[in-house]
Amino acid sequence: SEEAKRLGIENLAAAFAEANPEVEFDIQAMDFGQYATTLKTKIAADDAPDIMFGRPKAYTDLVLAGHIMNITGQPYLANMQEAALPALTIEEDVYGILLDVTAMGTFYNKDIFEANGLEKPTTNAELMNVLEVLEAAGIDGFSRGYKDSWTAQVEYGAFMHGEMYGLYPMWMQDISDGTKKFADYPEYKSTLKAWADTFGYSNEDVFGTDYSKSIELFATSQTAMFSQGVWALGEIRKISPDLNIGFMAPPAAADAKNVKLSAFGDDGFMMSATSKHPEYVNAFFEFCLSPEGAKIWSDTAGQVSFMKDSGVEYSDPALKDFVAYIDAGMTVGQEDGPTFKGQMDAAFREYQELFAADAYLDIDKFILDLDAEFDAIRE
Repeated sequence: SEEAKRLGIENLAAAFAEANPEVEFDIQAMDFGQYATTLKTKIAADDAPDIMFGRPKAYTDLVLAGHIMNITGQPYLANMQEAALPALTIEEDVYGILLDVTAMGTFYNKDIFEANGLEKPTTNAELMNVLEVLEAAGIDGFSRGYKDSWTAQVEYGAFMHGEMYGLYPMWMQDISDGTKKFADYPEYKSTLKAWADTFGYSNEDVFGTDYSKSIELFATSQTAMFSQGVWALGEIRKISPDLNIGFMAPPAAADAKNVKLSAFGDDGFMMSATSKHPEYVNAFFEFCLSPEGAKIWSDTAGQVSFMKDSGVEYSDPALKDFVAYIDAGMTVGQEDGPTFKGQMDAAFREYQELFAADAYLDIDKFILDLDAEFDAIRE
């Protein structure tokens, strides 16, 4: 939650200041919806904070305008997982640090699986078998709350990213440039089909069910799986603290080696290019990426560290599953390559929601329509 993250920042600052009493922090917190506008206003007024919350890929305009400090070569960067770097890198230089990593995947009820003789599926064929066994047992496979349409975007991202980013890191750039179309990628069609094939194994009235209700259905064992961001774990645990659940990459691929978890950097810090105290900011960044800093952030903000060998212990089995994907190198990030921007980003998101609204949609026509939409945007 935003409140937990604010407390995490305060605790990091307090611990650093205790070891460096000459340093004082003036922490200014605000609602996230106002943050980007306020930050840009301060920069324009020559009142930029020394440290800015956020990751560079989300503020590319500020980086390219020269407002963010280039920290390429700082020794503390080696403390992060290699997978953290794409979200921090603009034109081959590094402009920030990441405190944590989040993911889009599928929670699953281990007790329901075990009671029905099921194991975690590793291919799409295995996933469909799981759903058929659950249906025969009278159990809804997936919990869905499409009344909040954004949940469809998260769900499809969980299904699609493993193959599309794993095989084609530059696919969004190529489509944006017009050198490729969606129809040129067979995996785009196959992941759409894999997602659509699961629609019939859901709770009743998915379009009358909102996000909160979909969490409740899964947390109370009324459904066996729930595709969502790992950030939903806290809400699940509020309802069922002891529910025996795991977390996996939903297998949309026929080959298990292409089934990867969509994991990406979430929270981080950047330094102002006009900071008068870069030595202290760098020291603070180094502290954040130390085992002590990682533990403070993880314990307070409830996030998974993006450090190598952080020493943080995760007690929740779902988080242990998540970390296992990171340790095994079986993740891809939505910022591993360029992403859609502006009208293209809005259109792509809208089309995902439209697809979820019609399980019997002609997939080939859907892709042709999406390509036509992007062609029109480029004109």
